[in-house]
Amino acid sequence: MSRLKDLEKENASLRKINQVLMERVERSIDSSSDAFGIFEHNILLQKHIEERTAELRKTSQKLADLLEEQRKVSAQLTESKTRFDQLASHSRTITWEINPEGLFTHVSPVVEKVLGYRPEELIGKKYYFDTHPREGRDDFRNQLLETLSMHGKVSSLARVALTRDNSHIWLSTNIIPVLDSHSRIISYWGSDTDITRQKLVEKEREALQSQLLQAHKMESVGVLAGGVAHDFNNLLQAISGNIQLLLQDKPEGHPETSRLRTVATSIDRAVQLVKQLLFFSRKAEAARVPVDLNQNVRDALKMLERTIPRMISIELDLDDDLWQVSADPVQIEQVLLNLGGNAADAMSEGGRLVIETCNVQLDAEFAKVRLDLDPGAYVLMTVSDTGTGMDEETVSHIFDPFFTTKEVGKGTGLGLASVYGIVKGHEGAISCYSRPGQGTTFKIYWPVIADASEDRDTCLPKKDKPVGGTETILVVEDEDDIRELIVEVLKSYGYSVITAARGEEAVELFMDSSESIHLIILDLNMPGMGGHQCLLELLKIDPEARVLISSGYSAAGQAKATLRAGAAGFIGKPYLMAELLAKVREVVDD
Repeated sequence: MSRLKDLEKENASLRKINQVLMERVERSIDSSSDAFGIFEHNILLQKHIEERTAELRKTSQKLADLLEEQRKVSAQLTESKTRFDQLASHSRTITWEINPEGLFTHVSPVVEKVLGYRPEELIGKKYYFDTHPREGRDDFRNQLLETLSMHGKVSSLARVALTRDNSHIWLSTNIIPVLDSHSRIISYWGSDTDITRQKLVEKEREALQSQLLQAHKMESVGVLAGGVAHDFNNLLQAISGNIQLLLQDKPEGHPETSRLRTVATSIDRAVQLVKQLLFFSRKAEAARVPVDLNQNVRDALKMLERTIPRMISIELDLDDDLWQVSADPVQIEQVLLNLGGNAADAMSEGGRLVIETCNVQLDAEFAKVRLDLDPGAYVLMTVSDTGTGMDEETVSHIFDPFFTTKEVGKGTGLGLASVYGIVKGHEGAISCYSRPGQGTTFKIYWPVIADASEDRDTCLPKKDKPVGGTETILVVEDEDDIRELIVEVLKSYGYSVITAARGEEAVELFMDSSESIHLIILDLNMPGMGGHQCLLELLKIDPEARVLISSGYSAAGQAKATLRAGAAGFIGKPYLMAELLAKVREVVDD
């Protein structure tokens, strides 16, 4: 640029000299003998000026071209910087430079959006100190230096950063050293990308994975519990039947009568435990009817007031406009009594038990992610206490069957397991919130009633004196003790009995003697051909065959499909012999 100005000045001077000489030549050309020499000199000078002017123009054009190229490069750099800044802002990536002492020498403007600082506020501040939480600052610095010394750079290091308002966010850090010609570190270039959203998604995914594993575990335990309950039912059936036969033969004043009745009472308690197992395994379905949950709470309250210590106060906070739910009132009562009893145990020195109800509308995200429910309308029942509370490890196991924190002999570990089974059986959800010393809160979500006309188990025991008969009955039962007991009872009341230990055997017997068999008592759960398939085969032989299903599961549970397939009746194990005789007579006479 300065060269161009010098050439322009030189050209102007030469033009002035040329003008002066031309004037002198014109005045003295007639009076001076050497005028021609001067004119010749002037011509040469003019030629020199023209050459210099041409050279000046070429140089000026080159400079103009250079200036245009510089303008284009500058525009491209500006555009690239704008795009980079936009990309960095969109990705929430802070770029920065620190000196070997760790002090900021440059920070990109994105820092204000991510951390809340203006760039100039961080210049001269320590990178690993001022943007890192107080806890672990030295460890973070040592980790950076160790990683740089081992690998020469830092790549995608996830760390917690401190914002200007003292909140915490997650950053992904990348650092490379800047070296001079002698391979000495003169600074560090780096970037910090906000990955807080990604971390939250990962945390949510981990929570969902944990829920899935818990659901699989509970499902597996439920299957085990259901199998144990079924086998235990068969044992109880054999024991109970024999006890009843022994009592039937004993006079009222016999010394063994009281002992036998004590055994019978113990069997009844065992039956209740089995029912709790079935509730947990969801093999015993609820007999649902339209229920006013508030009324159930008030009814349960009357029993709780008689059973829990008086130094525990019970408070109700019930929504007056509560929606109706489709539920089994007896099972809801069992839930409340179980939760109330556990709360009382946790408040040995007194406290408050609070039961609340309210209507809630769950959206898709909350229902699926947190409760594994379908979105929609629910009635929320909350049971809270001010007791000792539980730690996180205990809470994670409270619904496991046989898990208990009570002393030996003071709990079966089936209370909360049965609560869990009842709630799940109603297609609801239950959650527990507890901390040591802060009490415990259970939240139960009951689905709002959709249709009040639910199928109900109408197989109620007869209370009249058992009546026998002379018909022929086929008993299909794989458990030897139960099969023999049923045979003994039926024969003692006049029936003719044929037996089969497996479904395949029953089909063969019925095929040969279908016309002479008046009733089939069929166990639903057998190895090989199960009870349901056996029923279908029997009905193929004789569509009018009368089949009485016997099972430890309820008529609304696994037996439901079998009843719909054509079974004539249902009786749930364990049953009294009088119930069996009444049910046999009912089905035969129908």
